[in-house]
Amino acid sequence: MGTRHFAVAAVMAAWPVMTAWLPVTPAMAQSINETMCNNDDGRFAEEARIQGCTALIEARKTPDKSIAGAFLNRGVAYRRLNNFDHAIADYSEAIRVDPSYALAYYNRALSYSFKGAIDQAIADYSEAIRLKPTADAFNNRGDKYRDKGEYERAIADFNEALKLEPKLEMAVYNRGLTYYSMGDYDHAIASFTEAVKLNPKHAAAFSDRGSSYNQKGDHDRALVDFAEASRLDPKDALIYHNRGLLYAGLKDYDRAIADYDKSLQLDANNATAYLSRGNAYLAKGDRDHAIADYGEAIRFNPKYSAPYFNRGLMYRRLKDYDRAIVDYSDSLRLDAGRVQAYFERAIAYRLKGDNAHAIADYTEHLRVRPDHAASFYNRGYIYRVTGHRDRAIADFTEAVRIDPKDADGFEQRALAYGRADPEHALADYAEAIRLNPTSADLFNGRCFARVTAGRELQEAIADCTEAIRLRPKYDVALDNRGHAYLRTGQFDLALADFEARLALGNSAYGLYGRGVAKLKRGDAAGLADITDAKALQSDIAAYYSSRGVPAP
Repeated sequence: MGTRHFAVAAVMAAWPVMTAWLPVTPAMAQSINETMCNNDDGRFAEEARIQGCTALIEARKTPDKSIAGAFLNRGVAYRRLNNFDHAIADYSEAIRVDPSYALAYYNRALSYSFKGAIDQAIADYSEAIRLKPTADAFNNRGDKYRDKGEYERAIADFNEALKLEPKLEMAVYNRGLTYYSMGDYDHAIASFTEAVKLNPKHAAAFSDRGSSYNQKGDHDRALVDFAEASRLDPKDALIYHNRGLLYAGLKDYDRAIADYDKSLQLDANNATAYLSRGNAYLAKGDRDHAIADYGEAIRFNPKYSAPYFNRGLMYRRLKDYDRAIVDYSDSLRLDAGRVQAYFERAIAYRLKGDNAHAIADYTEHLRVRPDHAASFYNRGYIYRVTGHRDRAIADFTEAVRIDPKDADGFEQRALAYGRADPEHALADYAEAIRLNPTSADLFNGRCFARVTAGRELQEAIADCTEAIRLRPKYDVALDNRGHAYLRTGQFDLALADFEARLALGNSAYGLYGRGVAKLKRGDAAGLADITDAKALQSDIAAYYSSRGVPAP
């Protein structure tokens, strides 16, 4: 669901009440200043209201409890002019001269809310409630608790508001939004349903109930609610955005994009809609439009972390690793809690060959997400290919502890054990094959481990044979089986495998193995193969010799 602002009771209770607070002379009661300050009929501009209230305040040489209403009303005028600091100052003065003035606490809380000072707002709503409990104060405090993610407290406040005013639609609606944020879609639907019973023209409640149905997978009901919402308020951009999310979830990206287009026609500055449309374009494989939309989302909301992160994913797919890294970094700068960006940035660093930064990012990701198997796996891979065998084994061990069904983790640990620890290597290959018995690579890997260890050579041949069965033109498996045949003295079979391998493409390994097989069969032409192999790879003879096939 897109961002839906809470319905907040902003009834600033301006001044019929004041006539009971402010003793006035008959002449003063008729004054234009009092009329402007009260502004009962709303005919004065806020600047004129401020002027009238200021005159009343200044007429009292020593402000006292009797003038608190003038400070309150001037604060209301400042608030409506978005001058929240002056408004707060006036509410504070009203509270100073009348510490029991609940309405001043309530209005100061509203101004704190507009400034984003959530804790101060909650404190003032709490004091207003202590002095004079009202449904509006409970509703608005619930709003602030929801902003803080304290959903249970928010629900409790909305329920208190409804005890005082059972038909307070905004409290019912806000409770639905809170349940939605909690992922409790059944209760959200119940609250939104109650809201539309109280007000059948509440378009936002229909839209948000549609989003709740969508989360439950009840797409038909969701579409009915979105249709009703758009009928009631065809200019609400968020309705089309939310329906677009439904279509995107159904992988109907063309309809999703059409709804995002409509949403952006109505609200061209909506960064979230650009992000969502970018995601739909990305899913369609339209990379250029995706990047453009992420850029627009950033332009309209430069402090929005998500489009930086998603554009980073896009750049990484395009192998533009430097731009990807910049975007991931910006995403983290704006939202340190987006820890997945460490993982994704690490991948980008690794792909551009910057292993040190990749390891640092995987390490940071693991600091926050210590049970993330993929980070252990990826860091272990870097350690393995850079020769840090013990660290690699430790990381792969953690990876398979967290995800014991990950055949790749066991394979990589087997590779890390290598020739130095064939027992553990073969045990890991056995477990990997048990988990993934149709992997040609795993059978070939175990074949190679046995051949290089010089043990279980018949089993090695069987493994390579299975690898070739699973992948008939598997060149490396042909090389390895040919090597095993050489070590077991089956030179005709070795020659056949190396011939088959070289038919798939030239290689030093195949040429050298064929040369040895020919020579073992008494064919001096094998020398030419060995010469050609050395031309391709100067250390090929040493490689074979270290694996049990001495130079002829």
